[in-house]
Amino acid sequence: MVDGVRVLGVLRLPPGAPGGMASVAAADVDISGPAADMEGIHGFLGRETIPFLKKTKSGMKEADLRAQVYSYGWGGDGTLSLRLAAGGGGNLKPENLLAAYFESTGRPFERHRFRIVRKELYSLDGASNYIALGDMGEEFG
Repeated sequence: MVDGVRVLGVLRLPPGAPGGMASVAAADVDISGPAADMEGIHGFLGRETIPFLKKTKSGMKEADLRAQVYSYGWGGDGTLSLRLAAGGGGNLKPENLLAAYFESTGRPFERHRFRIVRKELYSLDGASNYIALGDMGEEFG
């Protein structure tokens, strides 16, 4: 296993649920980094659209990253908490969001200056209610 990665649990999805990543619709992510950059990123997220050239299997494709940021807010310690698109319906990597911000400033994105932690994965209940994957299944026993 990769250093720093921990398996917190393994669950069996309920009968009829799509398998694996097909069950995933969103992810909660925390980002922390230099205060000045974090303030700039917060302002950047206030934009109506955030165009980004995304590398795909068939070449480059323009995407609107803002549409894949479902919600965001600040923690008391200056951490930015986001709910991002994840899974088969769309997948926004936090690194791509940061890269788009730095591209808009004309500065290089230095990944090592940021801490990115994925906190939770969610499925949808058929409507628009998010359910944590850990609350969907049953433990192997």
